[in-house]
Amino acid sequence: MYLLSGKFKRLIKVFKNPLGYDNRQVNYVGDCANTPISANSVDYIFTDPSFGENIYYSDLNLLIECWHKVITNPIHETIIDKAKSKSILDYQNLMHACFKKY
Repeated sequence: MYLLSGKFKRLIKVFKNPLGYDNRQVNYVGDCANTPISANSVDYIFTDPSFGENIYYSDLNLLIECWHKVITNPIHETIIDKAKSKSILDYQNLMHACFKKY
């Protein structure tokens, strides 16, 4: 409960004003290769690219995603995973699509 109460307080703070103080900040979570953000409208991008075959994000998020009734589509997940037939070439192509969108 201690850990959850701290997260809950932080979430309330973040979502209280999701566009930031000056209403020009946009936080986007999703498939970077298919963002709804207009071209030539971004000044700065902070990104945290995926870790190839070190972390399988959709597998780790399954419990939280089920809770929120949102499931990651693993087809576009930027990973290397033999069980999902995702090779290093798939990883390169997906990462290239994201950086091209930047």
